[in-house]
Amino acid sequence: MLVGDAAGFLDPVFSSGVTLALKSAMLAASLVVEADASHRALKSSEQTKYTKEVVRWMNEYSKIIRVFYTVSGFEVFMSPSPFLGISKSIARLVGGAVTPGIPDRVRLGIFRLICRVQNRFGLVPVIQSLR
Repeated sequence: MLVGDAAGFLDPVFSSGVTLALKSAMLAASLVVEADASHRALKSSEQTKYTKEVVRWMNEYSKIIRVFYTVSGFEVFMSPSPFLGISKSIARLVGGAVTPGIPDRVRLGIFRLICRVQNRFGLVPVIQSLR
């Protein structure tokens, strides 16, 4: 089972690499320990479930990372009047919450939507030095 950057590399700045390395290693280790306690090899279904979980975590990060590194994404994130606690939801994700709850998922979706609108209509102050 691949863990950490061997399973996938997303971004050198966000702490996603460290978080994914630790969480995927812990999940893999728990599956291996459980299989070993039963004196058996890992089942194909366990490996598939593990892979799907790690891919899901990586998708959560990659959706935000792709938007965050756009000019509009950075402008929205750095806005002087944070909207709906979006920056806190991003901070929780970056801080290791690989499985965000419904409120955070909604906020992160709104963030992506606002970034698309920002690119066209400038909802938050434009950072001229970036443009």
